[in-house]
Amino acid sequence: MKQGSQKHKRAPTCTIPADVFRRIYLYTIIGKFNNGVYGAVRLQKTAYISERNEHVVKPFSYKKHHFGEYSEQVDNIREQLISLGFVKALPLSTSLKFTIEFDGKSYDYVTGGNRYIISDTEIYELCKSVISTSYPKLLKSVEQTIDQYGYKKEEDLLKCCYDFDEFKDKKDEDVIFETDLPDWVEISDISDDVCDELTLMFTPSFINFVTMVTDGFERTTIEWEKVKKVVLPL
Repeated sequence: MKQGSQKHKRAPTCTIPADVFRRIYLYTIIGKFNNGVYGAVRLQKTAYISERNEHVVKPFSYKKHHFGEYSEQVDNIREQLISLGFVKALPLSTSLKFTIEFDGKSYDYVTGGNRYIISDTEIYELCKSVISTSYPKLLKSVEQTIDQYGYKKEEDLLKCCYDFDEFKDKKDEDVIFETDLPDWVEISDISDDVCDELTLMFTPSFINFVTMVTDGFERTTIEWEKVKKVVLPL
């Protein structure tokens, strides 16, 4: 092959499971806020508005709820990130009660709950790079959403979400849109080792296993002189 005729080679890609990507994505959203996310509802709405753009991938599925667009996946992953130690939930001392009119019914709503903050800025930067290399339009949409909606009063944020046409056209518990995230997400410019590390870090079952093993070593005295052979996995 003559010099200069070789085509430009793509950067090597690695893949991570969809659920790992979802945890990384939600962690990135939380880290994008200047001082954490005030309340689980705000996190729900930020993720939803970021994904409602037809030109971006949709990591989560949403249905119509009387408190606005809701994804059970977002709540589950938020709790997973807390249990993994990646996110801290700090109780808020202030609360505000107001009434919401929805489909001819009134619902009392109390703001407050927790402020969610990330625990490690280095992990956040790595997570952000994963989103930016795999789905740059999604990251841009998150940034625009936080700028436009992220710091509104919670009552005003809910009213904005109620005004979306796709919300008005649905009945309570109807699906607004389904996730279209592939089972495996390709990421370029990140090594396989980093991909493997991210996958393990953001997999609850693996972290729970490591925690159990660590606790076992801490509670048990091993008489190493009686150990004849130690085999390490390849």
